[in-house]
Amino acid sequence: MLCLPTHHTNIAIAGASWVAACVSYAVRGGSDYQQMFATAQIILEEGMHRGTQLPCPSLQERMSNIKELCKVDTDAEFYQKLEGIYGSGMETIETIPAVYAILLRSNCNPNRTALLCANMSGDSDTIGAIATAIVGAVNPNFEAADIAILEKRNTIDFDTYAAKLLKVKQ
Repeated sequence: MLCLPTHHTNIAIAGASWVAACVSYAVRGGSDYQQMFATAQIILEEGMHRGTQLPCPSLQERMSNIKELCKVDTDAEFYQKLEGIYGSGMETIETIPAVYAILLRSNCNPNRTALLCANMSGDSDTIGAIATAIVGAVNPNFEAADIAILEKRNTIDFDTYAAKLLKVKQ
């Protein structure tokens, strides 16, 4: 209940619902990104009617308009427009469109998604965590060499995490 003053708002619920819809779609075996995004958009719009109604910019419009941003020629121009027009800060109104932009720009390629997130400014760790979680859930096939590097550099064992997740699922 401690989160109610700051996170029981229409914008927070809508953003969290968008992420949850994407991950839920992937966990249930979905692999069509366009369908995932269409479903998540419906859930986002429903989320805007929940919680404490706060005046805020239109998250729906930002999500719709972000598609044009992804058509620019260079990553430098992409970052300039993303960070300068839409923002890449900690607020939901910036974070969720930034995640969506990264996923569109990377064509939902896990390595490209991680690279784009690593090179952006702002709340790149949060945006990166959300974006790579979504794309990794839909496209969980990674090169063994990449996994070995991540395990070594971060002293983690993905097999142990996977086994624990399977236990929870059962």
